[in-house]
Amino acid sequence: MSNTNRNKVLLGFSAVVAVLIVAILLWPSNFRREDASGAIGAVQKHRAPQITPKDVVLGNEAVKHQQKVL
Repeated sequence: MSNTNRNKVLLGFSAVVAVLIVAILLWPSNFRREDASGAIGAVQKHRAPQITPKDVVLGNEAVKHQQKVL
């Protein structure tokens, strides 16, 4: 490809890219605030109160035997 043809192709490609960028920037965004949450749910779950050692109740051997019988 000659140098002039290459310049024409690059100029045309850059014009198309410029038009696309302007169209994307000017296009009205129609999304609701609650749809744009992204990873907020995961962060809220991460910040939730975590389980503590007091929340864990371990049974003894008598309880294990009762559970096997039941």
